[in-house]
Formats: sequence, structure tokens, C-alpha cells
Amino acid sequence: MLKTAGGLGFVDITDWNRTAISEHFWNLCLKKDMLWIQLVHVYYIKGGSVWDLNNSRASCTIKEILNAKRTLEIAGYKKQDVTLRTKFSTKVVYCKLGGDYTKVEWRKLPCNNHGAPREKFILYLALWKRTQRSSLEWKDKVMWAIAHAKGNSVQAALYRLSITCCLYLVWHERNLRLYQMRSRSPEILIRLAAQATHCKGSLFDRLHSRLPMLNYYP
Repeated sequence: MLKTAGGLGFVDITDWNRTAISEHFWNLCLKKDMLWIQLVHVYYIKGGSVWDLNNSRASCTIKEILNAKRTLEIAGYKKQDVTLRTKFSTKVVYCKLGGDYTKVEWRKLPCNNHGAPREKFILYLALWKRTQRSSLEWKDKVMWAIAHAKGNSVQAALYRLSITCCLYLVWHERNLRLYQMRSRSPEILIRLAAQATHCKGSLFDRLHSRLPMLNYYP
């Protein structure tokens, strides 16, 4: 699922492979100047229409390419769409295979975030799981966070980083209390959150210049 739809941005390998194969079918329809395409036209298509061809005697590879017409049809393309367009976009076809989706409001929080992968994953779980079934108070806090995380400014980037570090520490503290019967004071957690923000932010030149202004913690 795409990040803008609330997913982790992992590519669906099956759809991606189908999209890659459909590019070969697209090139066949346009008779691109490639040797293998010329051979297929001579031995299989023989002056006919690639879109309407159903050659059962073709090799497995050629059959797979010809069957990619179904992939383009699922993506919403018709014969005239292929013949009128000269450029194939793997990204566009892949996204169309995924169908329509609704953009989640909090998509800007995990995106363009300088936090560690494990911290961003906890942020994603908190936003996705709790937003779906939690109280109105939590949703109000998420909306407040969204308002402060918008934009590409250094301040917005630092905010996304700091809230990610804080949320990860809260999750870690929860596990300590639940499974190890240990706890830390709020002052220590705030200090750790500030240190984590400074350590990760110092790795990026864009954020490094702003960090000295945030050198206070209890």
C-alpha cells in the first residue's frame, strides 16, 4: 500500500512484475525498433493486430507478453490508448493496478521523517491502529500534530523527528513497565527524547544548524 494511503510503501511484487511485462506488450503494439519485436511481428503477428492476437502456438515467454493485455485492461487502458501514446510509464500503470484509494490525513507525519526505521514503524502503528478505533481526544492530538508537521521547513522536519522519538520512547517505556516491572520518571524520558532528537538531527546538515536553539531539557 502506498504511504499516502496509510501503508508502508512496500511494492507489490506481483503487480510490479505484471506491469513490467505489460511494457513489452506496449512496445509490441507500437512496433518499437527492437530486434526481438521485429521477430515477433514477422513470425507471430504477421501484419495483424497485437491487441487482438491469440496465438496458442507461441512460446511461453511470448504468451506471457501477449497475456499482459489483460493487465493494461485492468489498469483502464484500451487499444486506442496504447496506440496514441508513445511513452510507457511503469509507475502510472502500477498505481492504476492498485485502484483508487483515499489519502490519510496523517500521511505527512511518517513521510520525509528523519527518525530511525524502527521509530517510524512505531509511529505508523500508533497512527494507523489507534486512529481507527480510539477516542476523540487522540484524534484531536493527531490533528494538532498534522498541523505542525506540514511543509518542508526545518521546523516541521524537527517536529516530525521529535514526535517520532517521543512516541518510540513512550512505547519502550510501556514495554518496560508491562514486561520487566521497571519504570523511569517523566524527566528522564524527556531528557532521552531530547538527546535522541539531537543525535539523529545532527546527522543532517539541514537540521544541524537549528539544533543549538533546542539545547534545553529538564
